[in-house]
Amino acid sequence: MVMLCVANGSEQNKLGVVASKKVGGAVVRNRARRRLKELYRNSEQNLCIGYDIVLIARSGIDKAEHPALKKSFVQLAKRHKIWVQAEKK
Repeated sequence: MVMLCVANGSEQNKLGVVASKKVGGAVVRNRARRRLKELYRNSEQNLCIGYDIVLIARSGIDKAEHPALKKSFVQLAKRHKIWVQAEKK
């Protein structure tokens, strides 16, 4: 996947998810979008606030396991400096 981030100056994040026809047919594209939205939803508490985030699905995402996708998401978020490690309870 590819991640693009831009500060938006608001009090919330905005998410955009894109899957082109290169990813696969309609069913595969929709599944890819759902998986990326779920990754974002599960990681939202660890992200900085006030960013527009676009996730672009790449081919092969339908074969990727969830832990690999999560690891990739976290690495991309850290690269964009929007990942904040949650405090342990």
